[in-house]
Amino acid sequence: MQQAQTPPLDRVPPRRSGRSGLHVPALTLGLGRGPHRPVRDLRTLVRAAMDLGVSSFDVTSPSHDRDSLFEEAGQAFQPWGRRRAELVLSARIGQGTYPRALRGYGSRQQIMSGLDTLLQRSSLTYLDVLYVHRNDPGTPLEETVSALADVVRQGKALYAGLSAVSPALLVQAHTLMTEYDAPAASCQVSYSLMDRWAERTVLSTCREQQVGVVACAPLAHGALSPTGQGSSPRRHALLRALTYIAASRGQSVEQLALSWALHDSRVTSALVSTSDPGHLGELHKATCRTAFTPTELAAIDACCPPPAPHSATHPLREEPQ
Repeated sequence: MQQAQTPPLDRVPPRRSGRSGLHVPALTLGLGRGPHRPVRDLRTLVRAAMDLGVSSFDVTSPSHDRDSLFEEAGQAFQPWGRRRAELVLSARIGQGTYPRALRGYGSRQQIMSGLDTLLQRSSLTYLDVLYVHRNDPGTPLEETVSALADVVRQGKALYAGLSAVSPALLVQAHTLMTEYDAPAASCQVSYSLMDRWAERTVLSTCREQQVGVVACAPLAHGALSPTGQGSSPRRHALLRALTYIAASRGQSVEQLALSWALHDSRVTSALVSTSDPGHLGELHKATCRTAFTPTELAAIDACCPPPAPHSATHPLREEPQ
C-alpha cells in the first residue's frame, strides 16, 4: 500500500477545506492591506510566497482602493498564467467591500456586478472561492444564495464561501447552498489568541456542516506583533507571558500565535497580511510547528482564556481579516 507523502519541512502543508475537494495551504496571504506597492514588489512577494508553498491569496480590497488593487493583483499574477491551477485565489463581496455604503450589498445585482468588476479589472478569468461577507438583512437569503450558485455554475467562481456569519445563519445558508448545488466550501472567521470567541460555537458548527475554516486576523490585527499598535498594560503583560512560552518552543510570538491557530484541526488556513517577503518567510515556519504539549496549552489558556460556555454573543466585525 502506497504511503502518503509528507510535504517538505520548508513548504506550507495543504489542508482539505471541509468536505469539498479543495485543498488550501495552511497559510493564505492577503494582498488587500498595507501601503500601496509597485507591481514589481507585488510580483516579488507572490513569487516568494509560491516558493514557500503559500499558493493561496485573498484579494479583498479596502473599499476605497479596490479597483487599483484588482489591477495590481492581476498584473502580479500574470507571470503565473500558465500555472493558474496552482493558485487558490479568493475574495470577499459584501458589506465594507465597496467604495461607499450600499443598500442591498447581498443582492444578486451587487454580487454579480461586484465579481464582474473584479475579474475585468484584474484580467482574471475566475476566482477559486468567492465569499459573501456578512448577512444582508435587506435581501432575502435565497436571493444571495442563488446568486452565489449562479456564479459557480457560470465558472466565474469555483467554490462559494461565507464570511462573518453567525452559527445559526451558517447552518441556514449552507443548507440552502447545498440545495442549490453550491455548498459552502469555507467560512472566514475572526480567530486569534486574543479573540477565541469562535471556539464557543462557530468552529464546531463548521465541523458539523463539513465547512472549512479560514482563521482571519490570527495576529489580532497586529496586537500580537512586537511592533504592533497599542500600549495598554494588559497587552504588555500578555506579550511578556506569550514571549516566554514562544521562547521555550524556539518561536517568536507571531509564530506561536499562528501555530496555535493552526493546531485546531477544524482550521483549514490562517489568513495573514504582509508586504515583506522576509516576514512571510518567518511566518510560514509556524505551519510545520502545530503540535503543542498539554503544558504549553495550559500555559496559553492561563494568559489567553477560552470563552465561557455561556458567554454573550460576540459582535460580528465589519471585517474578519
